[in-house]
Order: sequence, then C-alpha cells, then structure tokens
Amino acid sequence: MTVTASDAHSPPRCGTPATRALWAPSAAPSIASAILRRGRPYRIGARRSPPDGHLVPPERADIHSNPSRLVEVNGMHMYAGDRLEGSFARSRASDQITDAGEALKNSIARAPQSMRLYEYEGKLLFSSAGIKVPGQVLLRTPEDAERAAGSAKYPVVLKAQVLVGGRGKAGGVKIARNPDEFVRYAREILNMTIRGEKVAAVLAADYVDIERELYLSIIVDRSTRKYIILHSDKGGVDIEEVARQSPEHIFRTAFDPFVGIKEYHAREVARNLGLGAQFTGRVLDLLRKMYEGVMLRYDADLVEINPLAVSGQELIPVDAKVTIDDNAQEPVVEELKRVLGRDPSEGEVHEFNYVKLDGYIGIIGNGAGLTMATMDEVQRFGGKPADFLDIGGGAERGIVKDATKLLLSDPDVKAIFINILGGITRCDEVASGVVEALGESRDKKPIVIRLVGTNEEEGRRILERAGISYYTEMDEAAQAAVRAAGVA
Repeated sequence: MTVTASDAHSPPRCGTPATRALWAPSAAPSIASAILRRGRPYRIGARRSPPDGHLVPPERADIHSNPSRLVEVNGMHMYAGDRLEGSFARSRASDQITDAGEALKNSIARAPQSMRLYEYEGKLLFSSAGIKVPGQVLLRTPEDAERAAGSAKYPVVLKAQVLVGGRGKAGGVKIARNPDEFVRYAREILNMTIRGEKVAAVLAADYVDIERELYLSIIVDRSTRKYIILHSDKGGVDIEEVARQSPEHIFRTAFDPFVGIKEYHAREVARNLGLGAQFTGRVLDLLRKMYEGVMLRYDADLVEINPLAVSGQELIPVDAKVTIDDNAQEPVVEELKRVLGRDPSEGEVHEFNYVKLDGYIGIIGNGAGLTMATMDEVQRFGGKPADFLDIGGGAERGIVKDATKLLLSDPDVKAIFINILGGITRCDEVASGVVEALGESRDKKPIVIRLVGTNEEEGRRILERAGISYYTEMDEAAQAAVRAAGVA
C-alpha cells in the first residue's frame, strides 16, 4: 500500500484502537502539569462507534533519550517530560501550567477512557494468549472459601479483587497456610472496602517461590506513535514510586507497530532486567504473547505484569493488569464477554465525576468550574488537592454520602474540603449526606464545609446538630482545610 504525504497527516481510518491511538493527537491527555499524577475517572464514558478504517503513517522517529517522568492517567502509564511533544503535550510555551484547575480540565476533557479489568480477568486473558499463570480459584462468598479450603495446596495467596491500588497496604493480600486461615482470611477480605471500593471477590492463587521480582509492561507512546516495553529490575512495588526514587531502574524499549517485537528487543529487555542470555527466548515469547495475544487481540492500551517472578528458569506473572480501550470494536467486546463471562464496559459507575490526584486534601464541589476553583484556592494557601470530585447539580444526600465516604477511606487524604454553592443543589441534602457518611464510616478525618445557597439555613442546622462547623467564604474555608491537613 502506498502512503501519500496527505495520508501522513490524516486521521486513522481502520485498525485497533491501540494503533489508532498512536495516530490520534487530539485524543491524548495533556499531562504537562506535575499536578496530575494519577487520573482515574470512576465514571466510564459512553462507548462510541469506532472509525471504519485506519492508516498509521510509517513514521520511524526515535524515542527521546532524555529521561522523562512516568505518570499514570486513566490506568495507563505514560511519560511526561520536557521533550514530550505532539499528542502527549502542549507547546513548550503552554507546558508551564501551574494552575490545578487548568491541568485537570485538560485531563478530563481529553483523556481517553479505558475499561479496567480485575487481576483474575487479566490472567484469564493471559491464559488465552498462552501465557502460563499460577493456578487460581475465584471466591465470591464465604461458602466458596469453605468449599475450596479442603482441596487447596498450601500455602495459598489470597488477594482482594479491586480496581484501585494499595490493596497490599490495606491488608487485602494474605498468605494462608492451612484451611482455617484460608477461610478466615477470605471472610476478612470479602468484607473489606479498599479506598472506597468494596472488594468484589477474592482470588486464591498458587504460592510462587520468588527469587527475583521484575516489572514488565507494554504501553502506548503517542508522542512517537510507537509502543513502549516499559521494564524495571525493581518489581513488586509501585512503578511510579520507582520512577520517582530510582529512575535509573526504569527502562524503555520502543518498537514500531509495523515491525513488531523482534529478538533484539528481547535481548535488550533481558539485559536491562539482569537476566542471563538463556532467558532471551523466554522474554521474547512472553513479550510477543503480551503484545499479539493480549494487546492487539483485545484492543488493550495497557498490559502489565507486576511482579514478574523469576523462579528457577521460569518467568511467572504473579499479577496482571490489563486495561481495554473504551473504543474496542464490537467483535472484541463480544470475545471479552465470552472469555471473562461479563461485559467489561459495564463496570461500577459512581454518580459523580472523580479523578484521583497525588495530594492530601480531599476536594468535593458541585460543578466542574467550582470544583476546579476550589482546587486552585487550596493550592493558593499552600495545600495540595488529593482529587477532583464533582457531585454535579442537584445531587441528593446519597451521592454526597458516597462521595464523602470515598474520600474518608482514601489513606492519602488528611482533610476534606467540601465547597457547595447551592442552586438546584440543596444545602440540607448535602449536609445530611455528610452526616450520614460520618456515621457509617469507620474512618474519621477533619471535614471543612463551605455551604451557601438553597436551604442554607436548614443545612447549617443539620451540621450544627452533628457538631460540624461551616464557612460562608471560600478563602476562609480553604485556609481552614489547609490547617486541618496539618500544613499551615
């Protein structure tokens, strides 16, 4: 096929969303600001019909050699650095974003959505691609645990199945060494809520004798319209932490989608991971199965193994993380339904817009503009927003309660600032939702509320009866929230 000059600047017309994403500048998120570290909207956007054709230009641009900052947006690991250009970043002049609201507005408006899968589902896709994974049994109820305990081969690793991070630190991963521990731990994990998300199930997996823990993933780099094999010899921990603290242990190998993964790619990855030459073939086989058998086959935009265990002469995926492009074509979605037994596009949907950030002051507002202004005000007084959470207009107490409980359960949040300017949103409904959340949550944190608008007096009476103070001026409330977080 001949590619003309005009084709090289035209939007894609066919192919998978992953390859279309490599040639989709307008669809990529702006991540120029260091404020946005991890954007994970809870609400899955409406699925759109995919384009009926594509033509990826045969660009052969080299990956920038300068080190870049690794960030995670909507479950996808991406790079943000001075040399990032095109679809990944704005022009150099506008890269200097210091406004929290502006950066977040860009991420929400432009970031692609992804369908996130549970660990056990990622391993099912791995198995369908021929990747050997440890034996596993899914436990949805305590009765499932009682039935499986007698036939398990001990020790067994029990892992909470949630779509948020931090399950290990929250106690969502335990090793059972006998049937009694198996049943007890499974019951405990099934009753857990981790960072606001109720545990969906428990995965009982075979124990792996791990000699070394590595990290391996394939991601999309839209700045060069190539794929990146992101890898590290420090696995088993948050890869973003490694990127911040030990960037010399983060490696990336680019490959062109027209070329695919070749043996020289595998040699480079094996060498960076400190594996001997005898592992080159195993690394090549694993990478090809991750790319061809999972990423391309299922329209994934992230395929991640962390940790990848070295056990003897074997490379074993101990964990699996896969996110599916929200524009996955219908045949792919049907195949996913068959393999997973559910439609991954029908995940849990909160009735508010939420993006997780890396600060420590939880933010709740009604309306995107007010919420972003609230974030700016917190920053102005020396605080750092932990999230963007917009309950929208007309939110009832149930939505407010769920939003407040989500932030109360977030271990990164030290204080919560709720800023409500009531129009169709009733202040008494907001106050009732906050009081109910505090009554139901075991986590107690300082809450600062600015409450102005419809039914304001009734809302204040509800807060006063619960012993919660409130403010009418946003700047005073923002300063109080920063003080409550222990910053000023």
